[in-house]
Amino acid sequence: MTRKDAGPKPALVWLDALKGVALLWIVLNHVVEQIAGGEFVGNPDAHWPPLGARVAQFFAPAGAGATGAIATIVRDIGWLGDQGVTLFLIASGFGLAYGLNARGIGRIDLGSFYRARAARVYPLWLGAHAVLFVCLYLTWSKIGAGFLLSALGIRFLPQTIYAFVPAWWYVGLLLQLYAIAPLLWAALRRFGPWPVLAWSCAIGFIARAAGLFTLHGFVDPWSRGAIFVTRVPEFALGMCFALLYAADPETAVRALRRPASVLAAVATFCAGLGCAFTLLGMAVAPFLMGAGAFALLVAALHGGRTPRALAWTGRNSYALYLVHQPFVEAFVPPAGAPLAIAWEGIAAALASTSAAASALEIAVGAVTSAFACAARKSPFAVAGAGIVVVVACYLVLVVADVAAARVSPQEINGWGERPSLMPAADVGWKLVPSKTTHLRWVGYDYTVRANALGFPGPDVDAKKPPDTLRVLVTGDAFTSGEGVGTRAAWPALLQDELARDGRRNVQVLNFGITGYGPDQEARVLREYVPRFKPDVVILESFVNAFEKLGESDDDIRREIGFGQPGSGSASATLRLSHLRLALAIAVLGPLQEWVTGRTDPSDVGLSDASAFLAPDPANAGEVAAYEQRVREARDVARGAGASFLLVMIPSRAQVCSPADYRRGALVDLSSPPYDRDRPQREAAATARRLGVAFLDLRSALKANGCDYQRQNMHWLEAGDAVAARAVANEVRTRIAATR
Repeated sequence: MTRKDAGPKPALVWLDALKGVALLWIVLNHVVEQIAGGEFVGNPDAHWPPLGARVAQFFAPAGAGATGAIATIVRDIGWLGDQGVTLFLIASGFGLAYGLNARGIGRIDLGSFYRARAARVYPLWLGAHAVLFVCLYLTWSKIGAGFLLSALGIRFLPQTIYAFVPAWWYVGLLLQLYAIAPLLWAALRRFGPWPVLAWSCAIGFIARAAGLFTLHGFVDPWSRGAIFVTRVPEFALGMCFALLYAADPETAVRALRRPASVLAAVATFCAGLGCAFTLLGMAVAPFLMGAGAFALLVAALHGGRTPRALAWTGRNSYALYLVHQPFVEAFVPPAGAPLAIAWEGIAAALASTSAAASALEIAVGAVTSAFACAARKSPFAVAGAGIVVVVACYLVLVVADVAAARVSPQEINGWGERPSLMPAADVGWKLVPSKTTHLRWVGYDYTVRANALGFPGPDVDAKKPPDTLRVLVTGDAFTSGEGVGTRAAWPALLQDELARDGRRNVQVLNFGITGYGPDQEARVLREYVPRFKPDVVILESFVNAFEKLGESDDDIRREIGFGQPGSGSASATLRLSHLRLALAIAVLGPLQEWVTGRTDPSDVGLSDASAFLAPDPANAGEVAAYEQRVREARDVARGAGASFLLVMIPSRAQVCSPADYRRGALVDLSSPPYDRDRPQREAAATARRLGVAFLDLRSALKANGCDYQRQNMHWLEAGDAVAARAVANEVRTRIAATR
């Protein structure tokens, strides 16, 4: 599976066809694994199930009737697709030895040989890594030492073998086999094909068996070929067959086409398949299946008319191999999708793979040709021109980042609210006292006004004026007015609603701060309820309140970004932070949804989907801890002689519909593994046990439509107005009940 040459030799057209078959077999393997799950046969690991389970999985029907029988056959052929890699190993050994023999090379010049191998492998390999780097950078994925090791071709380490694109492990193996190829060639020249093949098999089989029974956690990489010694038999088989074929092609192929040879090849493949179900058998299974399949394909493809599409696939198999797996994972739906959608996904994956492979080859070819041409004239000029081009491109991106920061500012190095916040020893964090801050980020454009205590709203004297109804509210971002501003937050509107009664003066004190959970809210009430002596205490909980229990202040302060460079810092600009995030939100996320038909992963967070997961036994203490915090809040309120109200705010996924957002932008909470009513059900049960009033705002918000931000998780001003009216009605009921 090396980079295509200028064109195949007429006698070796069959080799391109064989590579095409191998590539399609590998693609089928990844498609089947996406739809039907991974296979046990031929894939031993530390958690390999018992033999009966391995056999049962392979022979289990994929459906009923004739359609089910066909699906079973296709699935099982796909599950054996790892043998496509074995075919590539044999074909690589064959092509290498055949070329050396045709050029009459006896002793290999190592420098020339390794340069030629590198020229075949690395241009497309580095081109694929360049594309990967851009994708990782734009999506804020980690780019560490593993990326550099992968680019160098070091894929045999546990942390790199399946890194980024799992299928790329093969290239690391191929480089190792190319490294020892001169040794194998020298042995072939001296001892001949059969002794070399025998010794290669003996060494490879013994090494495989030893590792399979002793390496445990490294069994899967060892079996697959992380270290070259386990796959030397297949590579050597290709080299040995090349010498036999070069001596007399027609005789070699005629021998493979004899009925006895065909039966022997089938028997060899079947024997290998049988061995693939057992750990000891896996010492020889890949070689047996690969050798049998190779012999059958050579006999079938040699001298025949090769379809153009298959020949093209073989000639371009390296580029196709490098790009295919991400498209399969992106387009092919998992099990359970309708058949029509599955076929559409497969077709889209194949078309995208072909287009991407062609684009990669054209781009890499153009770059390598340009550098080769320029290097022949002046290597220093090439280096200088390259540096100038890179610097110029980077400066253009810096300017684009500055523009993005002005047009579409993002949350950089922490929360977008960070300019208005400060650490606080008593309650974790709060607003900077007596400061007005204009905040603008990810669709938000609002103003936060802090009082002298560091909470939203105007300053209020601790002593309550006569004939005044005082309500003290605490909660999270919904209460603090995130996205709408302090004056439009529902506690401020609640004051206006209650004041309409005209019977008393009304004060609503807002002690809500973005990011607060039950732990911080309980501390706020303990600190300020005794001081301000309200008539009503309101504790607002969002649906993620259960998850936030136990989070340390230090961890959240680090998440907020205290002490880090600001979003407008030179560091953020030089890292192109605004540009990358703006592209991810405005382009990459919607594109992924449109292409795959699946919800943007970021929307899972915006819909707080994790808050609706079915109860996890490991988190059984969440409800008890939440109840304890509500009990503390209730007791503080009662100690001050105040009524207590627990209010729960729903997620936008509980109120809005997909039609209210871009395609696919809401998580379906009615499907497993979600329980769409869990937070409200648990909170209501807590309120009943504690004997406190509970208000679920879902009904009120649903009646008014979708009053949530399109690019974020909080309310529009209309949502705060709805909440204020609903809470005002509940407060009036509480007041009337106490009279």
